[in-house]
Amino acid sequence: MAAWQEEIKASAWTIPLNLVLNFNSTHFHIASQSHPGKFYMIDLIQSTCDCADLPWIQFCKHIATVEVHFPHLCPEESTAPIALKDATVPSSVATARSGSATAQLTPAHPLLDRPSQA
Repeated sequence: MAAWQEEIKASAWTIPLNLVLNFNSTHFHIASQSHPGKFYMIDLIQSTCDCADLPWIQFCKHIATVEVHFPHLCPEESTAPIALKDATVPSSVATARSGSATAQLTPAHPLLDRPSQA
């Protein structure tokens, strides 16, 4: 993996798990941190994201976010571990990586867990 890809993958840890919507094992939406209310669509089968970076560099922070939070759902070649200096791995991710039966595949999302207002 190129150094710039490792840098992008390391920055993916800044997107918390509660901003990732896991629809199934291949489709995700990730809430934008810079544009509230905007979501990026990720398709792991096609290795696509609808953000502006993907066409330019064929990789993006959003795909990397899925790789770091859901490594068990990504192709083997894209889930090589990288050493992160001074990074703290969230316990939910550590649990998911350990293969524990308690790992949660679909994290709670504040936008979806709100009671409906009828």
